[in-house]
Amino acid sequence: MKLAIFEPDQRTLDSLDSEKYDFYKELYQSDESFKCTSFLLNADKSEFKEIFDQYIFLPIKTSSFKSVKAYLKNIPLKASIIFHLDGQFIFQTKFWKDLSFDIKNRNVKFVVASKSHQKLVQTMLVNINEVFHLPLSLTKKLSLSAFENDKIETFRNELGVNSDEIVFLYHGPITRQSNLLELTRLVIKLRTLLNLKIHLWVYGRFDDIAVPLLGKTQLNYEYFQQWQMIVDSLDAQSFVRYFGEQEDVNEKLVIDSSDWGVFPTSIDSEDFNFSALKLLSMGLPLVLSEWGSHFEFNFPDYLKHVSLVKDSPFHQVNLNNCAKILISLVQENNKLSQDQRTSLKQDVIAQYDKLASRDQLSAIFNANFNFTQFSEDFIKVEKSFDQNPYAPFVDVSTFGSYNLQFKTIYESYYSNH
Repeated sequence: MKLAIFEPDQRTLDSLDSEKYDFYKELYQSDESFKCTSFLLNADKSEFKEIFDQYIFLPIKTSSFKSVKAYLKNIPLKASIIFHLDGQFIFQTKFWKDLSFDIKNRNVKFVVASKSHQKLVQTMLVNINEVFHLPLSLTKKLSLSAFENDKIETFRNELGVNSDEIVFLYHGPITRQSNLLELTRLVIKLRTLLNLKIHLWVYGRFDDIAVPLLGKTQLNYEYFQQWQMIVDSLDAQSFVRYFGEQEDVNEKLVIDSSDWGVFPTSIDSEDFNFSALKLLSMGLPLVLSEWGSHFEFNFPDYLKHVSLVKDSPFHQVNLNNCAKILISLVQENNKLSQDQRTSLKQDVIAQYDKLASRDQLSAIFNANFNFTQFSEDFIKVEKSFDQNPYAPFVDVSTFGSYNLQFKTIYESYYSNH
């Protein structure tokens, strides 16, 4: 089967974003019966002479919609077209509304990576059957790579981590909704007041998008500076460390040398936590907030869930609950042996290989829908952005919290399913 895959230019992506697109492409490139040809969005050319069996668009960057429209003109009218959607979909309603005229009455399917996002997208469509849940396929060479004991021991020693201490690793994009400031203050408090043997490592890129759906903004580098000020003012440099995405930092060694991944996040624009899946696939157990795709990791022996504050207007993470979990893990010196971590790696790769099966892809390929229009809920969301593009879901009557429209749209992110 011949597949045309449309993707952004990798040179325009940071390393974590680039890896996210690699996850998507792995769905198709791992099957030898598929002949994949890639086309770059925003390229000078939008023509292709060859006819393909499937035309697959990986998540579209906002700047690429013009390029998508150009490519659609050259795709046969009866062809099967697949759009992968990520968490940016809700922010792009204006562009999807414009694109709806180009895909009207064409065989279009939408694919998402998590069940929570599937339910959200289904509210935006007249025909909910057009939305398919397709879990990601993992990169086997990454997941099954071996531990290097000598390097791990040396690395931990160099960073002042004793064998009876536990390292928690936050990995991935860092925004205000990552709740890293709150997590950092909590770890420092546990270390200094309770004398817990705890370390916090941070690997990723700080982003100043703040909370765009509420109109909350930040200056460039403001969030990083706020975080650094907490670490410096409380003299925590010896046990709270930031690795960034430096080329001289071995990401795999950082992950292998950690004991638990920690994600107290509640990010509106996140459809699926790729970083959490990556850490699981490398044998790291996780502390996760009860938010979005976190409910869908089916490895109960390796997960600890942090609740949200009940009836919180900002879907805040319950820090008291988080503290209890961290204290328990440290006091029990709860860490996996290398055999257990290897077993977790194998379980994760086996489950995600099974889920992202050929049968599921075949069902998507063979489905035949004539896209008609987006739903009334979609129109309301697009109108909210049109009326207040900088704070579409703010409730001014409650001093800037989320309004009822947001809570309705994101209902699937709040609850297990």
